[in-house]
Amino acid sequence: MLSPGAQVGRFTIQNFLGHGSMGSVWRVTEPDGGQWALKLLDIRGPQPRERFLREAEVQGSIRHPNVVAVHEVVDVDGLLGLVMEFVDGLSLSRVLARDPPDATMIDGLFGQICAGVSAAHAAGVVHRDLKPSNVLVGGLGGLRVAKVTDFGLVRILDPRPLDPRLTLTSAAMGTPGYMAPEQSADPRLADARSDVFSLGCILYCMVTGRAPDGFGVLPPTDPRLFTPGLADRYAPLIDACLAAAPTDRPGTVLELIDRLARLPRALSFSELAGALAIAPAPPPGLRGVIPSGTMRRGQSTVEYMLTLSAISIAVAALVLSLSATIESSTVSLGGSLADSLTTGAVQP
Repeated sequence: MLSPGAQVGRFTIQNFLGHGSMGSVWRVTEPDGGQWALKLLDIRGPQPRERFLREAEVQGSIRHPNVVAVHEVVDVDGLLGLVMEFVDGLSLSRVLARDPPDATMIDGLFGQICAGVSAAHAAGVVHRDLKPSNVLVGGLGGLRVAKVTDFGLVRILDPRPLDPRLTLTSAAMGTPGYMAPEQSADPRLADARSDVFSLGCILYCMVTGRAPDGFGVLPPTDPRLFTPGLADRYAPLIDACLAAAPTDRPGTVLELIDRLARLPRALSFSELAGALAIAPAPPPGLRGVIPSGTMRRGQSTVEYMLTLSAISIAVAALVLSLSATIESSTVSLGGSLADSLTTGAVQP
């Protein structure tokens, strides 16, 4: 068993990060100070070993800023270890629990996740286990950077027959609640559109703070019931991704990215409040004086003041409604994510 201070070749074990598919993950350093993540295969045997090596080969072939890069494979007392890029951050599930997102954050992170998955598809790889805990979010120059990881359940899209030893059709290949219906029925049926379904589940989580119910068999609860206002923006896109039939979903992740880019720009609360037509206060020396020409002919001063009061109440009600919607969304996101999302193999 590894422990802090132990040596693995030229790497020094620093601390335990968590568990990923098929293995534990540790932070390691090199003599020059370089930091890496070491994923250690926990089980022995030819099948897990071969799948682990395939993960290393597949993930190592994808070079993209939104995919965790693979450095090398090492032997640790007869067990395989995968040395990967160290992401100084948290899983997406933990990020969402700590910082419920607004539309700007959702657009940025979800767009990056889609870009990483699209790069995998371009390399002929279907991930098959996309979920918030398999997305790491780090910081770069004050900006959040999302990186897709954990390619242990990939399917290689090529014309060669699938290796039955690696396909394991009797086993669950993916995570319930995030798998497309066709993938749940038979993992060998998974293709790029199956990952699109899983991306729709991730978007649902980001918007509502909970995983979609129905397990890919029944339509999930309308996201607008949990976060009205915020969900209105994304509901059509979520519905398209979570279509039961693969042919009814966006055909590629690039198409999904294009649909996301065509969404209207989201206004922040401050922008919405600033857009309200609120008249400036009168100068200090004119308080209580009604400016000339603002009353209708025949309108009394009392009627005019009552009209101003009604407008002020309406504006105040609108602002309070916007505040309540944002507060409700924040409470829903923060309260439910800790119970409903799977946490990932990253720093606590």
